[in-house]
Amino acid sequence: MLMLLIKDDSSSEEDLPAAKLFSTGVTRSHLGSHKSNLQQFESEEDSDAELGNEAKRCKLVYDDSDSGSSSDVIITSVESQQSEQEFSGVLTRKVKVIDTSKSPVKVKPALKHSSKISMLHNIKELPVYAQPSNIMPTEECVTVLLSNLQESAICSRVPFAVDTNAAFVVDLNELNSPGDITCDDMGVWKWGGSRKKWMLVDENGFVLSLDDKVQDPNCYLVWRRYYTLKVSPDVKRLIIVLQDCDGDTLNLAFVQYYFKNGPHSLIFAPHGNAHSQQPYVRTKPSTMCKIKEKAKQTTAKRALKYLNSEAGGILEASSASSLPRGRQQISDARRKGVGKEDHDPLYAVMYMCKEGEGQRCKDPFVRTVNAAPFPMLVLAFDYTLNDLVRFCTGERHCVFGVDPTFNLGKFDVTVTTYQHLLLELKSVPGKSPTLLGPLFVHVCKDFASYHFFSSALVGQRPQLSSIKAFGTDGELALENAFMTSFPVAQHVRCFLHFKGNIDRKLQELNIPSSLRSEIIKDVLGSPSQLEHGLVDAASSEELNDQLSKFEPRWDELERPYNSPPFFYTWFVKHCRDIIAKYMLPNCRTKAGLGSPPLPYYTNEVESKNKILKDEVEHKKSELPDFVNKMKTLFEEQKREVERSLIGTGEYRLKEDYHYLQVESSTWFKMTLDQRQRKINRFMKAAVE
Repeated sequence: MLMLLIKDDSSSEEDLPAAKLFSTGVTRSHLGSHKSNLQQFESEEDSDAELGNEAKRCKLVYDDSDSGSSSDVIITSVESQQSEQEFSGVLTRKVKVIDTSKSPVKVKPALKHSSKISMLHNIKELPVYAQPSNIMPTEECVTVLLSNLQESAICSRVPFAVDTNAAFVVDLNELNSPGDITCDDMGVWKWGGSRKKWMLVDENGFVLSLDDKVQDPNCYLVWRRYYTLKVSPDVKRLIIVLQDCDGDTLNLAFVQYYFKNGPHSLIFAPHGNAHSQQPYVRTKPSTMCKIKEKAKQTTAKRALKYLNSEAGGILEASSASSLPRGRQQISDARRKGVGKEDHDPLYAVMYMCKEGEGQRCKDPFVRTVNAAPFPMLVLAFDYTLNDLVRFCTGERHCVFGVDPTFNLGKFDVTVTTYQHLLLELKSVPGKSPTLLGPLFVHVCKDFASYHFFSSALVGQRPQLSSIKAFGTDGELALENAFMTSFPVAQHVRCFLHFKGNIDRKLQELNIPSSLRSEIIKDVLGSPSQLEHGLVDAASSEELNDQLSKFEPRWDELERPYNSPPFFYTWFVKHCRDIIAKYMLPNCRTKAGLGSPPLPYYTNEVESKNKILKDEVEHKKSELPDFVNKMKTLFEEQKREVERSLIGTGEYRLKEDYHYLQVESSTWFKMTLDQRQRKINRFMKAAVE
């Protein structure tokens, strides 16, 4: 219930023009509509312990320009104090973006953001909205939040280490978690209570306080949270967030710091419960979530290294609260973990996937998880998927290589590769580097499993249904699944694996090594001796003609060991169609292997298999640990590609793309934003 007490030392209530602003259940916050000017607002709060149900008393100096007299208006609102947990719950709900482009809110000139924007600590992402000398009234804070703010007036990071009177508007959607807004590297804050009340923006653009909720799209529940700094009780903090009628938390929050005794330096103390004498910094909720998750998956030492690296270390971290405090904090989180599901590897990767779908994760690594009947998951970053679209679906394209590997855990991993067509190896000029593509973790090696993988890729990037070519080692279930998902792709078979299949069959038939070599040369030719084989036939018809000519020769070579000869019959049944569909020159040229085309080998894919095995130290891994190691591997791959922009690392830009290059001396003079724009341009550059 909202009660209004009006006191005027110089005149009666009837004579006070502002009294017209107050009606049953509603107060209008803008005295300016009655030719009044807000000169001063001073919040006089009782001690933190008395904030519970005590009235909040606000003294307003009212200037009546007509009468020339000043009157004191004391507004007392009695509201139930909400629990800290209830307010924290507001910051874990769905965050909804405020559309203020057509906002009816009217902002007084005194509240408008200055065109000369000051930045906290000279950080672009931390513009100071205002520097009021007193706590701002709730109605004015709400007015600011619902006005059509310039983007330059909104913080995209949490204000931290504030040492002066300052007010900020913070975009919760730009934080890793909305709850991070409470972590400002200023030590221990004593919670002074949370209060809530309904407010309405009327048709004239004024903010009204209500007794209760009304069914109106411009009606909002306003949460106000008060704090006092433990080491300096004169320092106050106010956080205001809004919810709409559907219960969604709106994305903009108002944060004010008020130094009652004037700005002064602060010396932060250790936490009261800590043995360490280091100044206490509260860890952000988003960081704590990561700490708890990593604590389940690996050792405290590895988790600390990973989390520090992910946050950018002390060089790139946005604040001290973005980093774990140390190994002990992770060990404590590991010890306090609850629930059997914490030790379930499938549950852990499902959690990673769910975390990746959240609004703050802009580039998830765990893309898809299938739990039953058999576990399957797809791993890839955005840059990997985007590269596949750039380099595997255009007129100039590379072969999308696919090959399963084993012995990495209680699961199999299908590795994919592609060539980065804008780059070349410094060690082999003209040769594009082969990069790791999406990974598929699975248990079964059947059509359904492989089709899950290929379909998931198309689901992530529909353009991938137009992949031009893919290469395999001959696994039939894999081939069929990919041909279903990539209907226009030319499939090419690995020459080396094909040779191995033929050699094994000849060994089964007891053919000596020297004769096996002769037959294999008939099939694959001998490039070093400029001799063509069946795989070099110009067409299927020519292939059939040449093959029929080899029948008497092969029978004669085999007859001393098998009677009747069998190899020719087996070859026609099992190998002829493979050559005709996937290995002839026209197939390889269509796949992008040149003209005349090169043979296709999966060596590059298999070399990446070895890298994966090296990364897990040739040991079987638990699934979450494997995923984390692969994530690190893909991040390093991206950094290596980016290094080519300034001419460092293993790769360099091909001559046609030198326009993307930046001199090293220039690069390190750029701001982070300028560097990112250069990287984005490179990552989107088309193949010419």
